[in-house]
Amino acid sequence: MKIAIIGKGKLGSALDALCRRYEHNVVLLARDWRDSLSELNDVDLIVIAVNDAAISRLATELATVLTSRSINVIHCSGSQASECALHALRTIGISTASAHPVFAFSSVEHSLSAFAGSYTVIEGESRATEMADRLFTSLGAKTRVTESLNKHQYHSSTVIASNLVVAQLSTAIELATRSGLDKEDAQELLCQLAINNLRSIANSSPERALTGPISRGDVDTISAHLSSLNSTEVETYKTLSRVALTLAKNLTSEQIEQLKSLLT
Repeated sequence: MKIAIIGKGKLGSALDALCRRYEHNVVLLARDWRDSLSELNDVDLIVIAVNDAAISRLATELATVLTSRSINVIHCSGSQASECALHALRTIGISTASAHPVFAFSSVEHSLSAFAGSYTVIEGESRATEMADRLFTSLGAKTRVTESLNKHQYHSSTVIASNLVVAQLSTAIELATRSGLDKEDAQELLCQLAINNLRSIANSSPERALTGPISRGDVDTISAHLSSLNSTEVETYKTLSRVALTLAKNLTSEQIEQLKSLLT
């Protein structure tokens, strides 16, 4: 399979490294991609790995210069449907799809060591979807092909499970450090706690994994927590606790009402 990746950011660079590891014939291009038109028209698959705002514009530009209709084009955004973002290419007969790796590409080194076993969600036209499935399977991913997907809701779910978990842990580490713990110790013990909870969810369900004062209906402890936090932390604590309350299954109606009142 001949592959051209457009975009030299974290995603594009990591995919290039992964493709080379698995001995794919790949070229990595950036803003100078127009200087490589002969190469682009000779590949089987073009992977668009630019930021979301640039995808449609790049697709429109590609539609004016690609001469082969046997090329397949995919983008890697989780939030944009291929039929919209790559519409300009579809209208000229090029098969398109999206392939969103559910993975945090923080560095090339991390990607090379940890990408295998992660998931990639694929949607689009059949030929491009099949090509994307083959590529990401060859890179060690578990693929899931979907026919219809609300991409904004789907991508929001991955942001909550990934980027916002990072933000939550950053808040927790800062709070633990303020309490008197050494910052390195705080990071180590809180990350271990988070990892253990993730394992519990993976092995059962969020409802069964839930522990702590919400699950016990411990109003006094929660009230003490809130009194120790600043206004931003209180908002975060209350918002997440209201979600946790929907998972708690063994509370009395009185406990539920007390917690609702405390968390509003």
